[in-house]
Amino acid sequence: MKLTALVDNTRLDNRTDLVVERGLSLHVNTMGRQVLFDAGSSKAFCDNAALLNVKIQDIDAAVISHRHHDHCNGVSHFLERNSKALVHFRECEETDYCFKAFGFKTNVGIDKNLLLNAKERFNYR
Repeated sequence: MKLTALVDNTRLDNRTDLVVERGLSLHVNTMGRQVLFDAGSSKAFCDNAALLNVKIQDIDAAVISHRHHDHCNGVSHFLERNSKALVHFRECEETDYCFKAFGFKTNVGIDKNLLLNAKERFNYR
């Protein structure tokens, strides 16, 4: 098994060319299958994948750990570059995930338009 971090919030001293962001995306290559685990919060994981010789279009499946934006808002960019893989989500109630502090409320969940517009590519279990 080979595990490659495509994006996270830590900069490597020897890879200053890679984009760093708050979020997570991992590429798993095992037994001839390729899996994307989480998709970060933007297209940064796609940009880094190209620099790390990971071909997004060849990924067989994507798994999203939870619906916070820093783990799943890159899904739309994944779908643009990969025409075959299903994206697997844990089944959960449709709710807004929010961060509340100092009287402010910020949505930190997945873009609901994405869930509606690409539902044929999603699997819920």
